[in-house]
Amino acid sequence: MVLRICATEQIRFYPEAKRFYQKKLATTNGAVATKALAHKLARASYHVLKTGKSFEMQRCFARV
Repeated sequence: MVLRICATEQIRFYPEAKRFYQKKLATTNGAVATKALAHKLARASYHVLKTGKSFEMQRCFARV
């Protein structure tokens, strides 16, 4: 639930996240696209906690 709220805020304020969301939205509905973005943020958060490196927006959304 919390990550979905974070995903919504990412869509509003970060063009990279919005681009990812729009690409997913073209093939699925809004709920699935939001959940996909939340999952991507969860994986990025885990990576940050595991490695101790800082979050890099360009690396997270490199393939979009």
